[in-house]
This record gives sequence, C-alpha cells and structure tokens, in this order.
Amino acid sequence: VLAERLLAAVQRWSAHKAETTPAAREPDAQGDEPMVFDPSVLAGLPMVMDGSDPSYADPLLQMFIDGVRKTLDDLAAGRIDGDAVALRRAVHTLKSSAAQVGALAFSAEAERQEHRLRTGAPAHPDGADRLQKAFARFETALDQHRQCRAQPLDTGWPA
Repeated sequence: VLAERLLAAVQRWSAHKAETTPAAREPDAQGDEPMVFDPSVLAGLPMVMDGSDPSYADPLLQMFIDGVRKTLDDLAAGRIDGDAVALRRAVHTLKSSAAQVGALAFSAEAERQEHRLRTGAPAHPDGADRLQKAFARFETALDQHRQCRAQPLDTGWPA
C-alpha cells in the first residue's frame, strides 16, 4: 500500500509539473530547444545547494532582471546604435549573465546576435525586439516556476 501511494504521489506531481511549465522550452533556429529557464542552474549555487543561504538566488535574479531591463531599454532607444563595439559588449554581457541565472533561451538569442556582430555583419534589424521577446519568455517561465514552487506538494498522504 505504501509503494502504491508513493507512486500515485509521484505521478500527480509529474503531471502537475508538466502542466505548469509550458513555456519551459522554446525552439531555436536549428530546431534545438534550449530551456527558457533552467532553475537547476541557480539551485546549483553553493549557498543554495548546501542550505546555508537558500534564498541567495533571489537577489541575483533581481540584479539580473534590473540589468537586463536597463540594457534592453538602451538598445530599444537606440542609445547604442552605430557603436558596434558597445553593442557587441552589451549582447555579450546579456549572453553571459543570462547563462549564469539559467535564462538559457535568452542567452542563446544574445549569443546568436553576438556571433553575427563578431563576424562583422551589421546588427540584426529586429535584434532588440528579439531580445525583448526572449526576455519576456524568461520572465513568464520564472513566474511559472515561482508559482509552482510556492504551491504545496499534494502527496495524497494525510498531514
């Protein structure tokens, strides 16, 4: 009976997880599907993993979000237009910082744009818009993750 209840709880949790994270993947141009948000990246931070500071990731995420919003505002307003070095530096920073917090699809978009600039090609005409959309998908996936994490796990067992 115990094994049956445990199996039922795992099946309920697996179904719940699949239902609450539809934005977890976004296909790229080659058909690969980088995760929009991979929470295991932050969970792997030493202070989070060892339990000494489980909320350590929260201020990192906020710094990342604030920095990205400022950079995307600068890109959208054209404050970096015409300066290929500054633009390449901006997308490189977005790529790297996104990867550090698990914003993998956003990082992949920034990497595509950085690669284009490194080959000497001009900035993609809708590059800022593509970054905005990738960031919006990250924010949606992060919100979904936070909501799922905040919900108590229904094991089916009496409390």
